[in-house]
Amino acid sequence: MSLLFKLLVDGCYFGAFLFLFSSCNDHNKDAGPLKNYYFPLEQMEEGKVYRYTSDSDTSQGEQLWILKSFKKDGSYILKGAIYQLQDKITHQWQEGQTETGMVMLEYALAMNGIAAGSKLTSTKIIYDDIFPFNADKGGVFLFDMKWTDPADQKIGYELIRNRIFRGDTSMMVLGRQQDAMHFSIKERVEVDNDGILGLDLRGEEYYAKNIGLVKYVKDLDAKTRLVYTLDTIFDGLEYMKSVGLKPPF
Repeated sequence: MSLLFKLLVDGCYFGAFLFLFSSCNDHNKDAGPLKNYYFPLEQMEEGKVYRYTSDSDTSQGEQLWILKSFKKDGSYILKGAIYQLQDKITHQWQEGQTETGMVMLEYALAMNGIAAGSKLTSTKIIYDDIFPFNADKGGVFLFDMKWTDPADQKIGYELIRNRIFRGDTSMMVLGRQQDAMHFSIKERVEVDNDGILGLDLRGEEYYAKNIGLVKYVKDLDAKTRLVYTLDTIFDGLEYMKSVGLKPPF
């Protein structure tokens, strides 16, 4: 399995996970109708754990998303981390709320996926759009980040993601029929190592009202599809204590 393919399988969300109009720092939060479909930041100050289970035959198992919000200068900041196989952090990030949506502030990932002792590598955010609070059907939103291989600084990576708003839908979420918003994803991952190797990918994301991300799909190639679906939401601190995990923040 190539390093590029392994990187995509081990951490398919890429902060996600995962997008909007601008990085305006206006603190007016009377935002558009899509705001209610993102993670409910007002309910996350004590922390939440979203458990996603895999419908795919990739031996990836479940993912635990640790999410915790706090206010800074009147605006919400959301911290997130993804645990793979319970105790290995593969992604960690921080995003901020603006008038028009969410923007990425910081992002780090494990280049060695879930390997024991793997350290997180910081990225450089080029375009910080994460999730729009207003969108027309067919609207396209851009996220772009770059990073280098910690083992060889001459090797560079870039993720370019276009999120296309497809409109509203309805789906079963946690045993109930819920209103949801649908985005399709087109992205390109490039590796610069004495020449550029690129891989084009497609996917889908679904966000449910007052919950946030409930399902995401990524086609890595013609035979490999990753599907993760929200299984349970836990109170963060209590859950992490119950399974013996140390909070990441």
